[in-house]
Amino acid sequence: MTATPLQIVNVCKLGDSVSATVIQWHVIAMFAPSFFTGSIINFLGNRKVMIMGVLLYVISICVGVMGQTIEYFWISLFLCGLGWNFLYVGGSDIIAKSALPEERAKVQGVTDFIIFIFVASGSFLAGILHNNLGWEIMIFYTSIPISILFLSIVFINPREIKAI
Repeated sequence: MTATPLQIVNVCKLGDSVSATVIQWHVIAMFAPSFFTGSIINFLGNRKVMIMGVLLYVISICVGVMGQTIEYFWISLFLCGLGWNFLYVGGSDIIAKSALPEERAKVQGVTDFIIFIFVASGSFLAGILHNNLGWEIMIFYTSIPISILFLSIVFINPREIKAI
C-alpha cells in the first residue's frame, strides 16, 4: 500500500487526487468488512476466511502487475485491503481462542505490537524497494511473505483452549 502512491504520483503521473481515491478505497476495504468478518468466520471457519484473504492478496498482485491506470491500482489495493481484513480479523480470532481468558488482553496487545512493528518496517522499506527494484519486481517479491503466510495457515494447527 505505501509504495502505491509513489507509483501513481511520481511514476505514472496520475496525480494526487487519483492517489487519494485509491488509498481511501483501500482503507475502506481494510476496515468496513470488520462489521461482517466475524460472522463470516463463524459461518465458514477461521482457516477458510484466512485462506480467502491470502487468495485476495494473490489476485491483488496479479491485478497490480496487469496495468498502471487508476482502475488497476484501485482494484489491486481494494483487494489487498479486503485480504488484509480477512487475515487480521482471522488472526485476532486465533489469538483470542488460543489464550486463556485472563491472558487474552495481554496476548492481543503483544501480538498487535509485533504486527505493527512489521507494518512500520514494511512502510519504511517500501520507498527503498520501489526505488531500487521497480514496481513489478517489488510486487512479485510480496509473494514470498504471502506464501509463508499461506503455508502457516495450512500447516499450523493452533491449539484452542476451552474456557472452563
